[in-house]
Amino acid sequence: MYFVIDVGATKTLFALFSRCGKLLKTKKFPTEKNEDIFLEYYSENLESFIPPEKRKKIKSVVLAVPGIVKEQNFCSITYGNLPWKKIDLIPPIKKLFNCKISVFNDADLATLYESSFYKHKKVVYLTFSTGIGGGIAKNGELLSESASFEPGHKKYVYKKQTAEWEDLASAKVISETFNDTPVKNLKHNKSARREISLRLSLGLPDILLEENPDVIIVGGAVGFIIKKCKKLLLPVLKIALEAKITHSNASKREKTSLNASEILNRLDSLKIAPARRPLESVIYGGYLYAKRNR
Repeated sequence: MYFVIDVGATKTLFALFSRCGKLLKTKKFPTEKNEDIFLEYYSENLESFIPPEKRKKIKSVVLAVPGIVKEQNFCSITYGNLPWKKIDLIPPIKKLFNCKISVFNDADLATLYESSFYKHKKVVYLTFSTGIGGGIAKNGELLSESASFEPGHKKYVYKKQTAEWEDLASAKVISETFNDTPVKNLKHNKSARREISLRLSLGLPDILLEENPDVIIVGGAVGFIIKKCKKLLLPVLKIALEAKITHSNASKREKTSLNASEILNRLDSLKIAPARRPLESVIYGGYLYAKRNR
């Protein structure tokens, strides 16, 4: 069996998989911002999730965190939007399981899973939840640039407000904009879909220009409505790319202008697709990694 732990900014999810990939059991609990409180809840839930007599059957544990993992090492982990500084999540695992433990960025694991359905394609995966994260893969394998891919932290101007993309277009912000309505419940609200499309179009042109993907996969809560948004999104995206071309021409950056023109011509054939598992991509990516590296 394989055990995947997904520590998110708002919730933590435990998932137990069989060797053949069947999801056997899950458990979810809030991710407390206080390190000591979270570590207590985390340890207690680890103890109760898998009974002692079954722990020897665990072949691998994969820990997903919402930050940067430079090495498979606690000292190299930062926790993204979480305010943690010194918390160490590895010892409670080692206390219970005598097996391989791997630590990964959560968006990278989600990218690994979602890109596995697009062989011979370059894929950019974007997840819209508390923040905006993502990853880059080709032929179902993570690319090196995925480790530094932080699309949510780029700054844009929207309605005269300059802010990071995730402060303008995360699922959390979108929900708050519409009176705390869950994003998936906005599917049939055309004005909401138009607003969401405008917010998504802030960061997508830079991603297209920098990565030139064949496929963009949208996960998190926005993954539930991206199909409904696509007809509104593509025209806005075209305008944004045309503006990039005009700007690059004015700056005499011919190479950038040419790239933008090429991507503009490809826009109609660009595949923008919802994630196969918008809220579970991370745990399935953890299983996929564990299986490949057992």
